[in-house]
Amino acid sequence: ALRDRRCGGMVESGPATRRPGHRFENLRAIPWVMSWIQSRYILSAWYGIGHALSSYIDERGKAGLHELQEMYRAWPFFRSLIDNAQLSLLKTDLYIAGTYAQLVQDRSLRRAIHGRIVEEYKRAVEKVLQISSQKELLGFHKVLRDSILLRNPYVDPLNYLQVIYLEKMRQDEKLDEKKREKIDGILLLTVNGIAFGMKSTG
Repeated sequence: ALRDRRCGGMVESGPATRRPGHRFENLRAIPWVMSWIQSRYILSAWYGIGHALSSYIDERGKAGLHELQEMYRAWPFFRSLIDNAQLSLLKTDLYIAGTYAQLVQDRSLRRAIHGRIVEEYKRAVEKVLQISSQKELLGFHKVLRDSILLRNPYVDPLNYLQVIYLEKMRQDEKLDEKKREKIDGILLLTVNGIAFGMKSTG
């Protein structure tokens, strides 16, 4: 578990990996999901839903769309699924996320992955709005929508600081212990600030 009293005492509910070591395949869901939230992609909350809904509509045509719209109106579980997707899509900020993508040194890989995410985001927004018969995300809950849109910009500076110091940590491989501790402290503060601002730690 991770605790840092200097940064508000945020606790990670379990180890970051399933087994000792730093291999990617050992990573548990907790740091994986939290990373997507920190970078403002919030990918794990909505990625794939646009493709799934589009595929169903493409296969069944107008009848499929009407079925999904009726499910949204009449089935609480499906309505909750779509509304939760709306919440996450509204919290997502692909411009901010793009600054994190710049940390990927392979330009072609960066463009390919980020571009695919942008395409799926647009598809997800389009289909979620179509099925919920709304013109804007969370249009049915104006207070929550306005709260998110008002709060998000205040988190932006923390994201920019996080990217700057992640890059600094990467470039300055010969940092002495005091400088590294200082950067670690700044990064932990941004992690906590973003988590509180986004109302989610993952």
